[in-house]
Amino acid sequence: MVYHNETMYLASDSLGTSFVYEDPTHVLGDASHSVRKILPVSENCCVAFSGFAGHGVESPSGKTILSLNVPKSLEKLCAMELTNSASVSQKMEAIVSKLDAEYRAFFKNGLQITGTGYDHEPTRLQFFGYDAEKRCLFVKSTLLDGTNSARIEVVKELRGVNDPEFMNIQGETRFLLALLGGTKPDLLKLVSDEFAETLADLDSTKNVSDARIAKLILEMFKLHKDNAGQLEYDKGQIGPPYRIFKLTKEKIVEIRK
Repeated sequence: MVYHNETMYLASDSLGTSFVYEDPTHVLGDASHSVRKILPVSENCCVAFSGFAGHGVESPSGKTILSLNVPKSLEKLCAMELTNSASVSQKMEAIVSKLDAEYRAFFKNGLQITGTGYDHEPTRLQFFGYDAEKRCLFVKSTLLDGTNSARIEVVKELRGVNDPEFMNIQGETRFLLALLGGTKPDLLKLVSDEFAETLADLDSTKNVSDARIAKLILEMFKLHKDNAGQLEYDKGQIGPPYRIFKLTKEKIVEIRK
């Protein structure tokens, strides 16, 4: 997320990886497919996810007997809430509650079937939207791991040009945080002059166009894909299409896909 001029620019890659296993001790496969990682919840709110996305338990014959598809479930829940007249906070609570229940049921049933719990990373949901009562844009977050109490917590409330930390990153974060930190010469030489100039302008009171912000985001994706893995910061497992949304207090629109 990039915050500028009372507007959020939200971007994601579309690479998804799912896993299945035949027995509790052996994980098989890493089939990649295209996944929507940012989904509208209302006219001025959306949710993004990272971390664990899918898993299936197979019988000895290779038939899937139990599965969980987080992107598909999340997309279904968001579609239901889009037509719901409830408040944004009620929509977020409904999505988290229903997905958490499905998440818990999957791992509970998987344990009963296999006799062994599946070691997995958690799923992070982050909501981006506008709070009409507080008159501010917000970032809220919750963590699902099948055992915790899933609670939506405020990460940031954004109210104007003086808000610090105009970027928020989730997923594989180590490379980009090191790059944006500006203290590692070996990373600084990777960025273009235009990237450095746009970043400096975003950290000032200058107005930066949608096109320049989109180019900055796309260069971040390219730098991450090309360098994160080989420099041993992250796995670098991202892939196109890269989607970018523009969110204001009135609406959210997709400006690139």
